[in-house]
Amino acid sequence: MKSVIVFVFVLTFISFPQIHDICLPKCVDISLNNIVLQDTISSRIVLEAKDFILYQEKPPFEFSFLNRNKTQKLTCIIQPGDYLYSISAFKVEMNINDVNRSTIDSSKTDIVILNNILNFKSGKGIQLGLDSSNIINILGRPNKISKENDSVIYIYEINNPEYFPNKEIDNKNIIFLSYFNLPAYCGSYRFNNGKLEEFDFGFPYP
Repeated sequence: MKSVIVFVFVLTFISFPQIHDICLPKCVDISLNNIVLQDTISSRIVLEAKDFILYQEKPPFEFSFLNRNKTQKLTCIIQPGDYLYSISAFKVEMNINDVNRSTIDSSKTDIVILNNILNFKSGKGIQLGLDSSNIINILGRPNKISKENDSVIYIYEINNPEYFPNKEIDNKNIIFLSYFNLPAYCGSYRFNNGKLEEFDFGFPYP
């Protein structure tokens, strides 16, 4: 039994690029509560869901989870052609519209409650409620800033010039995208009254 636990720990450590063997660009975040993008082992361990069932007819496929108090909602996005549990993007938001704290989403799919997680937090320490200045300190200045009603949105983007020829070449960014064999990365951080109320990051669906 002990050897099995050690094996799982070692395999998990090796599979976590955020803490092991990849130098990330400053604006990039690739994990959430130890779930690493595109890493099937970490997502199976943390999410503890028996299976993701593809109820949706059109990609990308989304699966929802709630924190222990059902006050925060995590959406995990899987792209068509990816392995089961290979998550391409995360989205975290407050679960304020769900006054009844329902555990079934609009497509009648069960929402799993993650009782071991009090707050959803990224590998770089980003979580709901942070100030906009905190995000800039962590990720640097955004590529774009937009406004939507009362919200301000910071957008961070990395594009491989092989697929986006008009984009500036940055070797560190190219190495990062090549590691995952994907053309682009995007992070979006929405603020209301200077506080982070929603964020998502990962590899966008084409």
